[in-house]
Amino acid sequence: MTGFADARRIEALIEGIDRFNATPGRGTTRLTYSPEYRAARDFVAGQMVEAGLEVREDAVGNIFGRLEGARPDLAPILVGSHLDSVPNGGRFDGPAGVVAGIETAFLFRDLGLQPDRPIEVVALIEEEGTRFGGGLFGSRLLTGQVDPAALDNLRDDAGVSAAQAMTDYGLDPVRAGRRRCRPDRCMPFWNCISNRARCWRPKARTSPSSTASWGWRNCASPCAGRRAMPAPRRWTSAAMR
Repeated sequence: MTGFADARRIEALIEGIDRFNATPGRGTTRLTYSPEYRAARDFVAGQMVEAGLEVREDAVGNIFGRLEGARPDLAPILVGSHLDSVPNGGRFDGPAGVVAGIETAFLFRDLGLQPDRPIEVVALIEEEGTRFGGGLFGSRLLTGQVDPAALDNLRDDAGVSAAQAMTDYGLDPVRAGRRRCRPDRCMPFWNCISNRARCWRPKARTSPSSTASWGWRNCASPCAGRRAMPAPRRWTSAAMR
């Protein structure tokens, strides 16, 4: 027992999630509510349980694993990221943040420690917006920024609506707007991502935090260039602010 993160366990978690992939050998493709996504969700939920977390799924499919704190009345700190991917993307973008949270829980378990404030490890749906467009879908639903009535109008390339996909997945789209994360019941959300790691070199000892985020829309925009992150050499869609 070293008290440090277990590199082998982290590698096994990353590779375990990446097994559920619609394009093996050609990058990672895992669309929201797809069979691959369901299998990845089940794997992640099982690892959360093994790490000692209490697992729940909300009305839209976001997964939460709660590590109870010594003061359970305090709002939890959220740690995690997303499980969906861009087409033929990298294995780390999204899962790295989820795995970071799960490994944190394993360390608390292994060291016999309990945080003062609860910690919730989060695996969000449809952040990339690859299937239904728009991006940050799980976060926006979680914070009440999507009208459930609009789920019938959000459609993937095959014409399947978000509402129908949720129903096929075993969720009730009518309940999508009923469960929201109250601002006074959530502390900051720490999202660990791998994108552009070579561009960010913090030198200060303090940890950066954000006070706002952004949204985007998807459009067709072919482009070419040198790959600088785990992603395809050619993009068939670009994210625009």
